[in-house]
Order: sequence, then structure tokens, then C-alpha cells
Amino acid sequence: MSDFQEIIRRNQEMLDRVIGPAARKVEDMNRYAQRVQETYENLIGPAMRKAEEMNGYAQRVQEAYENLIRPAIQMAEDMARMVVLAEQRNQKFATLVRKLKWPPPGHLPCTVIDRIADAYSSGQLSDTEVEDLFIQAYSPRILGEIERKWASYGWLADRLPILQEALANYPDGRYHSVVCTLMPQLEGISGTEFGRKPKPKDDAPAVFGESPHGALVSDYYLQVILETFDAWNPTSPVPDLSRHAILHGRATGYGTKAHALKLIIVTDYLLASFEARRNGTC
Repeated sequence: MSDFQEIIRRNQEMLDRVIGPAARKVEDMNRYAQRVQETYENLIGPAMRKAEEMNGYAQRVQEAYENLIRPAIQMAEDMARMVVLAEQRNQKFATLVRKLKWPPPGHLPCTVIDRIADAYSSGQLSDTEVEDLFIQAYSPRILGEIERKWASYGWLADRLPILQEALANYPDGRYHSVVCTLMPQLEGISGTEFGRKPKPKDDAPAVFGESPHGALVSDYYLQVILETFDAWNPTSPVPDLSRHAILHGRATGYGTKAHALKLIIVTDYLLASFEARRNGTC
């Protein structure tokens, strides 16, 4: 072997001793890296993809909340506030009609009722001014609608001429006649409907319904029209619109436009309630 070849052999052996282990180390590192990659693919990769899927699901839930649930919650909150406001308006109106001793004028639009109640509670309207507004609301057109409605109740046919006479007396200013004509009909109609002697306190919810306005009419009927007093005690105050006082001839101050209209309103509520009972709509 020549000296040159011997030098090459020795260099190769030296390379093998130095570079060989390093190369094998590199190979080991490559294999380790491969195992790490495989571990990632087999364990961490699916977990990461699952996390991405969960993030996507969470995003969809958030979008659903923003698009559907949040508006529904807002709507529910708005409705709750409206219920509270409606209750406040009803309470304000109830306070008004109870103080003035009026049945609720049901033919007034709700917006008008609210404005009247607000103006009255703030002192902008007096008792007399509110009463005038109630009377003005029952125009000849409204009274005509009431008469046509009563005439449509077939079960009322035998009493209809009596009720029509009362309505006809109102625009002519015969207010005593309106009150005296309608007053006994309230009890007579109720007795016919129930097939027995009326029991006002027990029957009132059925007679006038259980709506907020119906409850106010019921209170008015029991506290004003059925107000009792010592009829023959000369020192006892005589109620203006007490059935007891009128039919016993003690009351004399009931012949006003306001009192006549109050009886028309109460009668209208009573008839509408019985019509609804007959139709199964109450």
C-alpha cells in the first residue's frame, strides 16, 4: 500500500471515529423528532382540533345568543316594563273614578283616559272638568252605538223598549226618567239571568266581569247604587244615586246629566257581561 493510500485510510478511520457518532446522533434526533411528530398527530393534534371545534361551537352559541336569545330577553324585559306601566295607569285611573264616584267610561280611548288621569293627578283638571269630559265623550253617535248593541241582544227583546225609552230620554234632558227607568232594570235583568233573587255582593263579579274596568263597575254598583242609609231618619244624609233612596222616594237630587249617564254606563256593562256569558266569551 502506498503512503498516499495509507493517509486516506487513516483519515477515513478518523472521520469514522469523529463524524460517525455525530451522524448517528443526528439520526437519533431525527427519529426522536419523528416520534414527537407522531405523538402530536396521535394525541395533541386531535385535542387541538377538538378545541378548535369547541371554539367554533362557542362562537355559534354566542351568535345565537346575540341573534335570538338577547332580543327575546330584551322583549321580555320590555313587556315586563309595559305591564308595570299599564298597572300604574290602571291604578291612577281607578283612583280617579273612585274619588269622583263614577263608573269607568268604557267608550273613552285608553290614550284619552291616560291623559285625563295624568292631568287630574297633576292638578291641571278639576273634578267638574273631568266630569264634563266624560259627558262629552258620550256623543249622540256613541249613544246610538249603545242602542244598536242592546237591540242586537235577542234575549233582551222583552225589556228592549224600556231600555230604549231611557236612552231616548237622555238627549231630551229627562234625566230623572233615565235614572228611574234604568235603576230597577239592573236588578230585574240580573234576576232573570240567574233565575233567582240577585245577591249583589256575591253576583257582582259574574254580573260585571273580572277585568280591571269590570271590577271598578262592580265597586261602583255596590258602593254607590246599593248604598244603604236610614231611610226615615230625618237627620240621615240622603245619597244622590242610591237605589234604596230613589225607589223609596227620599232622594230628589238625582236628575242630573251626570247621574243619568252613570246609569247608562252601568247598564251597558251589565248587558255586555251577560251577553258574553251567554256566548261563552267571558
